[in-house]
Amino acid sequence: MTEDVIVWTPNLLARSRDEFLETILHQDTILSDPEIIIDTIDFIGDKGIAEWRASATFSSPFLLDDDILVEATGARVSLAGVTVAEFRDQMICTIRFYFDDAALLEQMLSRPT
Repeated sequence: MTEDVIVWTPNLLARSRDEFLETILHQDTILSDPEIIIDTIDFIGDKGIAEWRASATFSSPFLLDDDILVEATGARVSLAGVTVAEFRDQMICTIRFYFDDAALLEQMLSRPT
């Protein structure tokens, strides 16, 4: 990644490599045992586009909206999305992750039967 990389997700914006690394290295890990499957990868000019599916175990509680504690269920949750990376001098300068975080939250809030 370039020093001035811009990283965007539905719940994260970082405007430098240092800011991105600081954010991801200090996040609470509420999901464990991740599995990621990349379905397709395409390159168009200076862009790479990947469709992916991910699943993980909801293994630690998390605080929703700073006032609602959601207890871990131990259930597997899944998410599908697309990542678009733009390159400059063979390094990623912009990366965007598109996914439905509400669908993930819905799975985390439902109790296993």
